[in-house]
Amino acid sequence: MQKTIAIFLKGVAMGACDIVPGVSGGTIAFITGIYQELVDALSQIHPRLVGLLQSKAGLKRLWLQVNGSFLIPLGLGIATGVLLFSRLILAGLERFPIPLWSCFIGLIIASAAQILLSIPRWSVASVAALLMWTVFGYQISSSATAVMLENVAPSLLFFSGFIAVCAMILPGISGSFILVLLGSYGYILQSLRDFDLWGITIFICGCVLGLITISRLLAFLVGRFRDVTLASLSGLMLGSLTRIWPWKIDFANVMPSTYLEHTGDSPELLQAILAAALSMALLSGGQCYARLTSCD
Repeated sequence: MQKTIAIFLKGVAMGACDIVPGVSGGTIAFITGIYQELVDALSQIHPRLVGLLQSKAGLKRLWLQVNGSFLIPLGLGIATGVLLFSRLILAGLERFPIPLWSCFIGLIIASAAQILLSIPRWSVASVAALLMWTVFGYQISSSATAVMLENVAPSLLFFSGFIAVCAMILPGISGSFILVLLGSYGYILQSLRDFDLWGITIFICGCVLGLITISRLLAFLVGRFRDVTLASLSGLMLGSLTRIWPWKIDFANVMPSTYLEHTGDSPELLQAILAAALSMALLSGGQCYARLTSCD
């Protein structure tokens, strides 16, 4: 029972971080020592498992194959963390938008930096991938019209879950940041807060399909082309930072001085700098701790 509770609590921590752009639930899994077990369990999920549901013996085999005693409490913990902290994030975005978005920026920069530092040898292909995806990230984020959409089509909601689930596979890559890029982040938070079962179900279906398909593809790419893949993902994150720039007028990014001039509201520049710096320090410290403990 104690082991089950510990797994559940680790899931709560993962869920809480999964809804914060810039922090990956996979990073928390790595820090808490369950990352490999999580990857191994998820790798066993595939459509052929449906055939095992036809008998009691099949159910037992299914439970053992997917490590149900691990995945179930972890999944419940993740769901609990997401539901609990989604309300806090929404409240923060409503009351303290500039410091909170600045905090997200710091987390994303720290995550991308740690990923880039994990690349042992840089090749021409890695550098090219970093530059290309940085430009691509800037282009797609600059062409967007809003940070958070109020209404999201079911197809986009499904696709959001399909893509964002990659955060469970790759430490350092934030699924919530992918949602921000797609414009569905705020809508999904509101669906979780309001218990919108229709929207949540569509999103979860996308996550499930993503686990079965894209998780295997990402695992293959990281295993076969690790440096190029990590450089590409880091470039996408860095190039897309403009998407969450805290100071906007009519969805257009502006400098803090311009924001003050046009809105008359304080740009909260000092709070923004401190929030970004603190978030970078906390995430970098946590990742350094994870590397040190993994070497012991």
